[in-house]
Amino acid sequence: MKKVLSSFVIISNSLDAGKDSIDAFIPFVIRLFDVKNYHNVNIETICKDFVEEYGIQIPRYPMETILNRMKPQYLVKGFGKITINRGEVRKYTQTIDFEKEARKYNWLLGNFIDFCKNFSTPLSVSYEEADSLFINFLKDHDLDIIFAAYLDEKMSILPNGLQVEDPDKIYLLNRYVNLLLQRGGEYSEYLIDSAVGHKYASLLLYREFSNIRGKGACANYYLDVGILFDLTGINKAFRKKALEDLLSMLRDKGSSLWVFRHTYEEFLRIVEGCLNWIENNYYDPAKANRTLQYFMDEGYGVAEVLFFISQIDNILEKNKIQITNTPDPNVDQVYQIGRAELQKTILEVYNSSGYSFDLDDKEDTLERDEVSIESVYKLRKGNVPINLNIASHVFVTTNPGLAYASARFEQDILRRGYFTIPTVLTDTFIGTVIWAGEPTGLVKEFNRSKLISYTNAMIQPRANLMSRFAQEVERAKNNQGNPISDESAYLLLTSSLPRKLLADKTLGNPNRITAQTPYEMLNELEKSLTTEEREKTEAALREAESNRISKEHIEGKLRFQTENINRLIRTAALWIKRIVVVFLIIIALITFAISEFQESKTMLVKIVEYLLSVLSLFSGITIFLLGERIENWIRQKLTILLITSKNV
Repeated sequence: MKKVLSSFVIISNSLDAGKDSIDAFIPFVIRLFDVKNYHNVNIETICKDFVEEYGIQIPRYPMETILNRMKPQYLVKGFGKITINRGEVRKYTQTIDFEKEARKYNWLLGNFIDFCKNFSTPLSVSYEEADSLFINFLKDHDLDIIFAAYLDEKMSILPNGLQVEDPDKIYLLNRYVNLLLQRGGEYSEYLIDSAVGHKYASLLLYREFSNIRGKGACANYYLDVGILFDLTGINKAFRKKALEDLLSMLRDKGSSLWVFRHTYEEFLRIVEGCLNWIENNYYDPAKANRTLQYFMDEGYGVAEVLFFISQIDNILEKNKIQITNTPDPNVDQVYQIGRAELQKTILEVYNSSGYSFDLDDKEDTLERDEVSIESVYKLRKGNVPINLNIASHVFVTTNPGLAYASARFEQDILRRGYFTIPTVLTDTFIGTVIWAGEPTGLVKEFNRSKLISYTNAMIQPRANLMSRFAQEVERAKNNQGNPISDESAYLLLTSSLPRKLLADKTLGNPNRITAQTPYEMLNELEKSLTTEEREKTEAALREAESNRISKEHIEGKLRFQTENINRLIRTAALWIKRIVVVFLIIIALITFAISEFQESKTMLVKIVEYLLSVLSLFSGITIFLLGERIENWIRQKLTILLITSKNV
């Protein structure tokens, strides 16, 4: 069983610890020295053994860079050859724990196998197949990075292994990864770390890697339509947030963000085109583009789509993206490229990658991409940058095939004899380059969103599946013996839940659809809705019970507090009564003493003093005799003051 995913996790963890992409590989080489008991350095042997031990294929040039970084602590040059410092190697090897991540990978494989076995449409998957499915899953994303490598052929840092061609198993792998990533947790983080490590490791294929680490501050970036889909939320919130973070970092590094006017108008045309179908009875889900599907899934009507359109300019302004015209075709013609050669290169790349591209159907899309690439060449005015930091203009796309075609055009048509930054780069490549020198949590979230988006796309029903299903739904409507209603048919074809259930039942394979499928899907839908309602009811009951317990707790606490306050009030009332009585008696005695022992000037004054003395004494005695009634009156006033007023 290969250890490649765990190897990528260790690389990612090393980068998180502050190491760069070269240092992150040193522990692997040191451990290899110890496992293979090397005494001398033979780079061909090291490259061969490295791929066998770790499942990562490192070419000679990057391996030389890694070995040079290991001098002089682990490698010693003397007498015309390089030897290994065995003492230092053994000391460091004892600090490396490769088994911890390997145990996580074994769990991941076992859990995936159980997932397939217990799926609604169960499949049996072997450990070897599961291992290959995960490795091939990462390999499918190689073009996000390696298109920029100056190589004669496309190359992967992952070696060729067992190819699992079964589309059912590939569907389940994407379904499992999508579910795992959205749930989160330890093994979700393991998978993300593995994807991040894969991206960083792939940068080693770039010969000029040392010139781009931590940079990526191209002067001007021009955004493709796919970027606008992400930015406006059509590809879901997680893609929107990840892209906003990337664009913010580009701006912080001094880059200006642009969108060509023809790109902007094409995006508007796609969105506005949905207005014709959003409330149309002839809506066909098999022909709906992703934008229309998004609006339908979100329950948008015409008014909501119009509001969405009105917000597009605000979104661009918020992200400081400016709309610009392409260069005048009559100006700087010396920098004009061959449009026919470019189109040929793009189509060759798409065809060789198995990318389904109908030229008749997508001629406008291809022309738009050609105009964008041609414009960047003109804007560069013949400058040929060898790293991003000195590149003046770059077109950013989410389509790795277009980026690879741009790199091939540089090499095959323009005959560059050295590596250059192509006119087109993927957002993933730019993000990885920037974060390679300064790893942060952003790179993990960026890759998480990319993988969720990718797996979402892979498990969505394809047009041929929906077309076949629509045919069977139409037959079921016309089935005299057991017809389904127009409302049920509409629900099956337009709602997102039935589409997800259909994809799971058929594993995305249209050949699994039969005449019974519409009826089975209605039953599944009823079960799901019933389960959903039951879960909502149970959640509401749990919330109500929680609220009841919380209410009882609060009421009990209030009762306890009220009792304490009442106790204090009773005590305070008693002491207030006593103090008032004592105070009045003292006043009476003082007044009597004054009137008795001090000579008064007049009889009237003396009479008044006697009266005050008697009145004070009488009041004190009265309060004392009335006792509890006075106390109750004081308690009532204190209760109003301390309790009732607090609750108003």
